[in-house]
Amino acid sequence: MNVFDERAFGALVEQAVEKAVRKVLWTAPSIAEGDGRWVRTAELAKAYSIAQSTIRRWIREGKVEGKLVGGSLRVNLASFERSLAMPREAVERPLSPEELADRDEIRERRSKKA
Repeated sequence: MNVFDERAFGALVEQAVEKAVRKVLWTAPSIAEGDGRWVRTAELAKAYSIAQSTIRRWIREGKVEGKLVGGSLRVNLASFERSLAMPREAVERPLSPEELADRDEIRERRSKKA
């Protein structure tokens, strides 16, 4: 004779497992999809010492790929790292002729000192 009802016990285990899985999925730091790893902006800001507002601006400007996942803004990690690896001139606006001349003059002075 069984001391407990196996069906009731099975239902309790099923509920506990479902609750645990939901918790893990909800608190997961990132999700993996076919197009790469998607990371929360807060995690990137902390890991790379960049303000979240800067990351959001980069998403708006199209420099970084981002999307909403479950109400949380996520960034494609590969896209983010590619944008960090780009030279600043390629990411920012082109320099004016005056700015180019100033930049070249500064480089000349530095090379003469070295």
